[in-house]
Amino acid sequence: MIVNKFKVFLAVLCSLITCQSIYAYDFNGNYTGTGKGLIGIEINSKQVHAIARCSPANCDWKTNKISTLNNGNTMIVELKPLESNDKTSTLYSTIVLTPTNIPNKIQASLISYRQFASQTESTDYNSASSATVVLTKKIAQ
Repeated sequence: MIVNKFKVFLAVLCSLITCQSIYAYDFNGNYTGTGKGLIGIEINSKQVHAIARCSPANCDWKTNKISTLNNGNTMIVELKPLESNDKTSTLYSTIVLTPTNIPNKIQASLISYRQFASQTESTDYNSASSATVVLTKKIAQ
């Protein structure tokens, strides 16, 4: 149930995001960022490897297949759930990527919620967060 509500939320979010003079249609490449949320992402035509700031250590989603939408203007990636080391919770995350009007930069919104194993209903969660950052594409020299 919560997953369906989450997907509806993402669909609404994507419909609200618009860009003009878009230069970054090709999402493929390695990107870096600073601050909260995503700090690194590697994208190719079939998969995404994302790293984000988490506590106590960074979250590394390894390789994820692009499982939802890439229409040239918006890419939505549903990441693999990450189970905590002590098995008490699971982190569910989705990334929404959109091009900017600045060459070699994309906007990345990371939306996450943590479900705790002690909860009895799947509609309950104790922790949710979102962070939006601009990531810069690494250019090979």
